[in-house]
Amino acid sequence: MARKLYPDQYEDSSIPKKRSTLGWIAWLLFFAPGIVIMWWEYMFPPRGQVYATGRRYRNRIVQVIYTIGFYVVVSLFLFFILLPPHKK
Repeated sequence: MARKLYPDQYEDSSIPKKRSTLGWIAWLLFFAPGIVIMWWEYMFPPRGQVYATGRRYRNRIVQVIYTIGFYVVVSLFLFFILLPPHKK
């Protein structure tokens, strides 16, 4: 009888974990602005930025930065433009 000295931590690592549909949709909707901005930048690069946009395309870190930037701009727009001014 062979004794297993160390537990195999990678035994089930090739099996993908189940994701809930609602969580996946929420995650996709949260990152949708960053994905769209990156796609637009990749398809229509500024002059001289072809290789840079190709490197940034599908990069998760840049996607997070663009998504956070989008939500910051939208929240500032909603805060300063759409709120009525205070009257004293």
